[in-house]
Amino acid sequence: MDNPRRNNNGFLVTINTLLTSFVSFAALFVAIASYRTSQKQTEIANSLAQLEFAKNDVKFLIMKSEEKSGFQQNHVLIRHQFPLHITVSPFSGVKDIVNVNGELLVFLEDIDTKATCVLAIRGAFSNEEVDRIEFIDNTRLELERLIDNAFYKSLTVRGFDVVLSVLYTDLYDRMITADLGLDGLRMEATGVRKNNVVVYSGTWSGGKGFYLDKSDPDALCPKLAKDIREMIDLTGGYPGDRGTDNLPPTLRYELMAP
Repeated sequence: MDNPRRNNNGFLVTINTLLTSFVSFAALFVAIASYRTSQKQTEIANSLAQLEFAKNDVKFLIMKSEEKSGFQQNHVLIRHQFPLHITVSPFSGVKDIVNVNGELLVFLEDIDTKATCVLAIRGAFSNEEVDRIEFIDNTRLELERLIDNAFYKSLTVRGFDVVLSVLYTDLYDRMITADLGLDGLRMEATGVRKNNVVVYSGTWSGGKGFYLDKSDPDALCPKLAKDIREMIDLTGGYPGDRGTDNLPPTLRYELMAP
């Protein structure tokens, strides 16, 4: 007759063997999963590093026309003018330029309080060529009126600048948008544009004058907000009926950006 204790011991040995095998299998499974996770994280880290390297290596050559805007306020030439034609060419890390557009910056200062504000005018440039923009002639009279309105509100125009939005493909065929100053330096990390009051030129869509959309002068330039709203309203600005569908990619991006 079989010994029950011996049978129980055999059963326990079998259970222990199975448990040991299961634990070993589970440990192996966890190890494989951890390895795969680590491998995936390494791949992602390498991809991000590659992208960051590619972005940092991207450079453009900015060619500006000698002809400047030449605006006056109260019959005095404004000190800092902007070029009427700007061409952007790849210098390094760029495969193709898809489109270029420009945002015109107008720097305002209150004559009495010295409070300042920056207007970022979208739709002041056209781009008949993908790598070249030019100031729209029909915008000149509108901008002169805006400058005069600023003077009536005791706001001095200290100067102008241009932010270039360049849509390009890098060496890996990725489509990227870069914001550049006229010196060719990237502006994404500066945060400067977040403080600008965005103003739209009605010219881009067949409209008139200048107008505000989502931008809030009260939040961005509280000391000058009332005067800024009034000087813009005096241009009688409104959008046309052409809409954004007919606009080039970078201009659509600029006009629809928050």
